[in-house]
Amino acid sequence: MPHFLTAIVDGQPLYVSDDGRFVLQGHLYDMAHGVDVSERIKAASRAKALAGLAPHDKISIAPPHARYRVTAFVDIDCGFCERLVTHVDDYLRQGIAFDFVAYPRAGINDTASYQEAVNVWCAPNRAEALRNAYAKRELPVRHCANPVAKEYELAIALQVPGTPALIAPDGTVLGGLVDPARLRSSLDALQLPPASPR
Repeated sequence: MPHFLTAIVDGQPLYVSDDGRFVLQGHLYDMAHGVDVSERIKAASRAKALAGLAPHDKISIAPPHARYRVTAFVDIDCGFCERLVTHVDDYLRQGIAFDFVAYPRAGINDTASYQEAVNVWCAPNRAEALRNAYAKRELPVRHCANPVAKEYELAIALQVPGTPALIAPDGTVLGGLVDPARLRSSLDALQLPPASPR
């Protein structure tokens, strides 16, 4: 907007008049182009934050030749996450790879949900442990250096609305539990570059 600058605070855009007198918070729409400018700014902020996650901190499950890669914030106690992970092969057949990120929504202060996530992220085969956790198979209690607390804090900073939360590489929020064909269609519409192999 003329005479306004954009400031990003905790991943959220604020619009500040160039004399510093006025601050506007909320969604800014470009009506001429039908674009939610604020959402574009937030998406770019999300994309940058997710790109900063180390590959070994995420649990990746991918088909041999993925067309798309999606980040999924998950909680081991989440029923919709269970449906996503137990049917992940249906998504793989659509050419969609997943990078799973821990978001134990009950918190990280000695909660059962946190320990369940740690048990998965500390397992020798984390992808198998993730599938087993959602199949209600009991996992051994484990302790190791792990990214669960850091990923929880990232979810809070990004204001992830719930679990599962599916986010495209460009930072677009794709929704929660989305049907595999519909997720593929949404990704096709974004015209993203091909997924990079892990």
